[in-house]
This record gives sequence, C-alpha cells and structure tokens, in this order.
Amino acid sequence: MTEIVTPRDDVLTDLCRRNPAEIVGDVIVVRTDVLLASGDQCVVVVEGGGASDRVTVSDAGGVLISLAEAGFELCDRGYARIGRAARKSGLHLVNGVLRSRPYAVSEAPQAVVSAANAMRHILVLAFDIARGREKSRYRERIEKQLAPSPHG
Repeated sequence: MTEIVTPRDDVLTDLCRRNPAEIVGDVIVVRTDVLLASGDQCVVVVEGGGASDRVTVSDAGGVLISLAEAGFELCDRGYARIGRAARKSGLHLVNGVLRSRPYAVSEAPQAVVSAANAMRHILVLAFDIARGREKSRYRERIEKQLAPSPHG
C-alpha cells in the first residue's frame, strides 16, 4: 500500500488506508470491497486531487475490457444502452470509459464506493446485452442453415 505524502491530500491518504491502493503516475488505482460476478474485486482509478480540488473515479475501460476478455462485443445500440444506464447511475460513458462527475477531494472515499457499485451494475447489464446479441446471432445462423435452398 502506498502512502500519499502531500498534506493537502489527507483524504486521499485515508482512501488508501481503507482500500488496497497504489499510486501509478498521476492516478490512484483502488481495489474496492465491491465484488463483481466473477468474484474479483472492482478496481477503480481516482484522478485529480493534488493541485486540483476535484477528483473523478473511472473504470479505465474495465467494463468493455471484461466483455472483450469473455469474447463478447457490444453493438452500437448496446453501447448506447450502457451509456443510458451509466447516466442513471451518475456516471458517463465516454470512449469506452465509465467516469464519475468531479467530486470534492473530501468526497473521494464515497465517490469510490458509489462508482464501484454503479460499475458492477453496469457490467452485469453489459454482459446481459452482449449475451442477448450472441443468442440472436446464433438463432440467425441456425435459421439460415435450416432454410430451404433456393436452388433445390
């Protein structure tokens, strides 16, 4: 566990004490207590703080990476559905990254928990959407193979 040494960031230091966290460049990578369906802990990235009085929390593309690792992809409609679900949960989906609104540094611990819970929900939805699309594709392939040939 890495300590943040600047006194201005005492709230972020507290965040690191509550959860396994590591400073990587200009961000803090936090392993939360929120469990994903796979049993893995939800990992978020906290950006900002320091000279700024605001922080944001993101999944660094984790939801879409999880889908890709499982062999799934989202169509444009599925991506749009994920974006709508993100907005309802207080997040934004931009270029494949779920990101929170800016929070005051003092709200960082709550922002991490809130974002991680929303990301877990959105990941489940993303898998449901991708599985539905995969079932539809499978049905189409079967119907195509079973259709009578026009050439007799």
